Amino acid sequence: MVLRADARVSRLLLDEPPIPISRTLAAILGLEEATILQQMHFRCICAQTDRDGRWAVQQHGGFSWVSWSPEGLLEDVPLGNSLAPHRRALANLRTLGVIVVEQLGKSRWNRANFYRIDHPVLNELLSARAESSDSTQRDDETFRDARDQVLDDIDASESDDSMRLGTASQEEKKAKNEAEEAKEEEGGADSPSSSSSPRSLKRRLQQMIGQRPGDNQLWDRKRLASILSTIASENVDSSAVERILDDASVRYLSQVEKRLQQLVRDQNAARRAELEIAQASHREALAAQRAAESRAQEARALQVLQCADDEALSSLSEEVASKVPLPALKAAAREAVALRQLGAGVVRAVIVSALGRRPDQPGASVANGLAPDETAPSPQASEALR
Repeated sequence: MVLRADARVSRLLLDEPPIPISRTLAAILGLEEATILQQMHFRCICAQTDRDGRWAVQQHGGFSWVSWSPEGLLEDVPLGNSLAPHRRALANLRTLGVIVVEQLGKSRWNRANFYRIDHPVLNELLSARAESSDSTQRDDETFRDARDQVLDDIDASESDDSMRLGTASQEEKKAKNEAEEAKEEEGGADSPSSSSSPRSLKRRLQQMIGQRPGDNQLWDRKRLASILSTIASENVDSSAVERILDDASVRYLSQVEKRLQQLVRDQNAARRAELEIAQASHREALAAQRAAESRAQEARALQVLQCADDEALSSLSEEVASKVPLPALKAAAREAVALRQLGAGVVRAVIVSALGRRPDQPGASVANGLAPDETAPSPQASEALR
């Protein structure tokens, strides 16, 4: 594919059909979502299935539905070299309710998803966006007017104050600030975190607001507000921010904000790692607890078998056999119970489930008038006593 010969005067660079993208949809939904939505609308309107199987269009419920093969989706909606952007965009559109997803020909071998646009939902979203945009525009204009008025009042007030105070008052204020800083440093000998107090941190950040002619102080103030908000909302340690400010290469608030964002990402990653470790430890403890319970159930089931007399053993054999799901294993279950064993596999699981949850005292002991903590003798032991 090469450029058009008349590319300098043509509206298209390449001689191929373009994908028109709505600016409104791109602003509301995102560029990838708007691209997929436009191509989905185009395929449903054309209602033609590709001969090579790259996409298919079906009529269902009075609507046109389109489905793409993985290769067809990469070719028809080129968002990259993988399907990750497509999956992400389709998931976002489905969450918003803008598209409907169904498996029209669902079977054991066909799990293809078919898509269509839910136009009523899309219209509601566009209407809500338009109303919100008008309201936001009015609020922004009101906010800008009020902000400009406040800034003008602050500049005028600072100008009047500086004229009244004079040089002596400025030196007095400077001495007061130095005394506060010295007091904080003295407290830092006892408390390491006091030297990085929010007040001193905010003062250091305020000193980075541009004061030279041409500097955008309003922009710097916004950066300062964003930095302070991030520190408060993410619980960032003040000493970590102090280390950023101590770096000689950091001279502007934009650099501080960028380094702070990286610090927050690292901090959140460490927290996620700690959470994963705690969850893994919890899963291991839970698995150990379940293993201990399983061993205890097997011990109780074996105790019931060892302490039961012949009549009770016959009853237990029929009870266990009735709970075996496979007829072929019922004989194996009866044989295991008759031998006073737990068996293996499915038979073992059924015997443990049936007998392991019984009370600690065997039923045969109660039937023979024994106390709950006494153990009924085995048939061999009874024969020896006689």
